[in-house]
Amino acid sequence: MSKCHQLEVVPYWRLSVTVLRAELHHSHDYFSESDCYVILRLPTSSARSHRTQTVPNSNNPEWNETFHFRIHSHVKNVLEMHVYDEDYFTQDLCSVVLFDISNLTLGQQTKIFIINEKTNDKLWVEFEMAESAEDPGTYLSNGVLVAAPFSTLNITANLLGTALQSLLLKLKGAYKEEHVLTSGLVVRYYINRDLETELCVQGDDTVQPIKLSPDTRQEVKVPVGMDVVDLELKSEERPAQELALRLDFDIPSAEKDFLEKRKVVVGRALHKLLELNSPLQTDKVPLVGVVA
Repeated sequence: MSKCHQLEVVPYWRLSVTVLRAELHHSHDYFSESDCYVILRLPTSSARSHRTQTVPNSNNPEWNETFHFRIHSHVKNVLEMHVYDEDYFTQDLCSVVLFDISNLTLGQQTKIFIINEKTNDKLWVEFEMAESAEDPGTYLSNGVLVAAPFSTLNITANLLGTALQSLLLKLKGAYKEEHVLTSGLVVRYYINRDLETELCVQGDDTVQPIKLSPDTRQEVKVPVGMDVVDLELKSEERPAQELALRLDFDIPSAEKDFLEKRKVVVGRALHKLLELNSPLQTDKVPLVGVVA
């Protein structure tokens, strides 16, 4: 394992978010009151989006809908709350609220967010934070950056049937998200094991929530039109030592030594190319870094 990062054992938290109500002092519709709903996203916890029901024709909508998240206690968790007005043709984004979960303490509390400063529109949200009873997780970290547990997920469909020659499967948050699956073929996804995800088939609105566990096998049924496809999912934990990424704040010493030697070669080339009167000192040789 690299000296620039080490294993850390960290606990998980359980976060419950209840979207209570909103108070709007103007309507987003011309001829009626607003038809609002809220979408929650917490990218460090889930690749899924969570949506409330739409409250029709109301500038004082009440939802009282609760959503649950499992979060890593040592990373920056920012909850995104998107307030929409539902229309027949378009979904109008009214406001986006970003809330850092680190501002919460253990227990239950209600917060009021201003979603429009001009009209003083407000959103009431209740939070409940608790320690998780599950075992702590093991992460690689250099004290600031964190690498999550890495898993591979193999999916097999033994029999698709004559009507279905292949399926385009999408696993949210994975790399890469989409694979074409045919009978007997195994497709492999790479994903953060701690990430809540979902499996869906292109062209079908039905999604199958997936909870990944280390080195497990499970079977799921995915609706495809009028049919149901049986899929076998097998997850495999990847050892932390296989991390092919160096977590650090500077280039390694070996690369620094190489750059110093390279400056001498580049200095000679520039001296010849530019027909300089004297050789370039190494501290005068330009150094260009490319970040990708």
